[in-house]
Amino acid sequence: MTNYIAGWNVPGYLPEVEPATFSTHSEALDYIKDEIKQHIDLLIDSGQREQIAPNLKALYCLENCPKEGKPVAVFFADYVYWIQPQ
Repeated sequence: MTNYIAGWNVPGYLPEVEPATFSTHSEALDYIKDEIKQHIDLLIDSGQREQIAPNLKALYCLENCPKEGKPVAVFFADYVYWIQPQ
């Protein structure tokens, strides 16, 4: 059975938090979507709304692009959010 790790980081740097482990691709996908939504809330709270619209394609891609068993990576603002099968 394939497990998945999911996380986010500034491209070129190690993750700021330990990646999370999930037993299904859909659980990992839900985690990444929730992390991006928290990032959106942070941008709104800090008055940086202009960074949201140009990056919404990341959420669209997560809804329409992921494949079970394949790595997924999307960019949102200054971060890359990813899922990696193990």
